[in-house]
Amino acid sequence: MIPINIKKDHLFKRFFHNDVFFKYFVDALFEYLGMSERFQYKVIMSQVLMSGKNLSEKDYYGDIIGLSETQEIISLEMYNSKFGSREYNKSYSYACRLYNGQLEIIGETKRKSYGEYKTVYSINFMNGNYLRNSEELINVYTMKNLKTNKIGKEKIKVILIRLDKLKSIEYNKDKSLVISIIRLINSEN
Repeated sequence: MIPINIKKDHLFKRFFHNDVFFKYFVDALFEYLGMSERFQYKVIMSQVLMSGKNLSEKDYYGDIIGLSETQEIISLEMYNSKFGSREYNKSYSYACRLYNGQLEIIGETKRKSYGEYKTVYSINFMNGNYLRNSEELINVYTMKNLKTNKIGKEKIKVILIRLDKLKSIEYNKDKSLVISIIRLINSEN
């Protein structure tokens, strides 16, 4: 039997290139985060789809890009090296580019204002405790006023999923579905 490691770049892209796997994971993640919405999703771009094209497009968008029926954009990215500020800035840069370029991505020509733009979720699989403040398995980052501690209503969310935290989470068949999916992605074979 040949071991399969979904964390490997090409396999990760192949796995999530499938609309069913993509939807299954995103629904489970959003349920875990307390977001009750359920959407139909479709993968609109992946490096698998861009085979033979200029790799700068991959640098612009990331590993997998999906679109909900409400036109929210979901980006998935796998980091196999230790996640630090360089990787966070890269991920945030992808999210900002997706937010700013969403009209082109979804095929619209014009929206009246930035207020009409849809949310971009940048979901990153990683190892390590980014800035020593990512203690949970799943950590959500967004803008916050440093003086008042109020969280902004921005439409860019960066979600860090710490694969190294799985070892400390005891297996329980009643645990959240997203933890089981993350375990599958993190398995070595």
